[in-house]
Amino acid sequence: MHPDQQTQVLQRIHALAGASNEIRQSLADQQWSAATVARWRADRQRIDTKCVAAQQQARQLGVRPPVIAMAWLAGHRELSWPDTGPTDPAHTLRFNLTAELIGEAGQLHNMAAVAAARLHQLADPDRHDQVDASGTTQFIRNMTAVSTQVAAIGDLVTPSQAQWNSLWNPTLEQRLHYLTPFLGPERDQALSWAWDEYAQTTIEADAGLVTSTLENLSATTSSDRVVPSSPTLIMRVLRAAAHVRPVIRTPPAPGSAADAVSAVLPEDTARGWNPGPEPSGTSEPTTGAPEPEIEP
Repeated sequence: MHPDQQTQVLQRIHALAGASNEIRQSLADQQWSAATVARWRADRQRIDTKCVAAQQQARQLGVRPPVIAMAWLAGHRELSWPDTGPTDPAHTLRFNLTAELIGEAGQLHNMAAVAAARLHQLADPDRHDQVDASGTTQFIRNMTAVSTQVAAIGDLVTPSQAQWNSLWNPTLEQRLHYLTPFLGPERDQALSWAWDEYAQTTIEADAGLVTSTLENLSATTSSDRVVPSSPTLIMRVLRAAAHVRPVIRTPPAPGSAADAVSAVLPEDTARGWNPGPEPSGTSEPTTGAPEPEIEP
C-alpha cells in the first residue's frame, strides 16, 4: 500500500483524537448547560466512532499497531502532527512522545514532592485537623493511575533500559527543585493549590483513558519497566528535604516507606500503594476553554 495513504489515515486518527480530547477537557473545565453537555457528549461519541473506524482502516493498510497508537496519543496530548510529508512519521512521533514520557515522569516526581511537603505540614500537631481524607485517597489513586500510564507509554515508545532508569534517579539538586515552591514564605498557599490540583478526579480519569486505549490498540506489552512505588518516590523526596533543614524536616525516622506516608493519614484512608507513572514539573493554573470547534 502506498505510504501516502497510510500517512493520511494516521493524520486523521491524530486529528480525531485531538478533537475528542478538546471536548473532554472543555466539559471538565467549566460548567455548561445540560443541553450543551448532551450535545457535546453526542459529538464526542461520533468523533470517537470515526476514530475507531480510522484505526481499523490503518490496520487494513498495514500500519503497525504501535504506530496507530502513537498517532492517537499525539493527538490526544495535543502534540503537533510531524511535518514529514509522505515519509513514515513513526520516528518523529516516537521522539515527540518520548519527550512526553519524560514530562510524565517529572509530574510523578512533582506529585511526590507535594505529598512530602504535605506530610511535613501535617506533622505539626496544630494542623492535624487539616487532614483531607477524601483528597488523600484521590491523590493516591491519581499517583497510581499516572504510574500505570507512564509504564504503558514507556512500553509504546520503548526507551532503552538506561534511559528508563534515568527517569527515576534524578540528582539531589533536581529533587530539591521540585520542593522549591514549598520552601518560601508563600509555601502554604503554593502547597494548598498544588494539593487541590493533584487531587482532582480528572487526573485518574485521563490516565485511565490513555492506558486502556493503548491496551485496546494492542500497542503495549508486558515488560521489565517498573515505575517506583508512590511511597518510594515520596521517601526519596523526604530524604532530599533533610538537606534543607531547618526549613523542611523529615518526620521521625519511619520503619518503612509506607509507615512514613501513613503516619499522618486517618486510619480509614485507603492505601492503594501500587506502582504509578508521573507527569512533568509543577502544573500551572488553567483558564476556561472556549467551546471547541466540532468536526462536521
